[in-house]
Amino acid sequence: MNPFLDPTRAEPDPRPFRLRGARRYAGRVALAAGLGFGAVAAAGAVDVNTATQSQLEAVRGVGPKTAAAIVQERRRGGPFSSFQDLAERVRGLGEKRLQKLRAAGLTLDRQGGAGPAMMINIPPGSKGKRN
Repeated sequence: MNPFLDPTRAEPDPRPFRLRGARRYAGRVALAAGLGFGAVAAAGAVDVNTATQSQLEAVRGVGPKTAAAIVQERRRGGPFSSFQDLAERVRGLGEKRLQKLRAAGLTLDRQGGAGPAMMINIPPGSKGKRN
């Protein structure tokens, strides 16, 4: 049976186009809008010294390569003391770009978030005492 020749199957849908499946897509739109607002709120303030790579990528203007370079340099050289220190240690971050990133929500904790002190090259059982 050809649907173009059979009049019972070739009739157009009487409902207007904009109402077809509106209920089905309304939930998806609401969910997407809610997730979008959450991403904007999460990107409000991101600390350079404590953020993960994915958190850094949430800042407008920071791509995957820049975020990876920031995290790698932070692991190698410790926390950043200032934005000038960040610009000197991470390639591709200049003064103008840092101003834009700061306006987008990139912050720097002055304390550095160093965390607890680590004992290095001390034999177990000595409890930090030198012999």
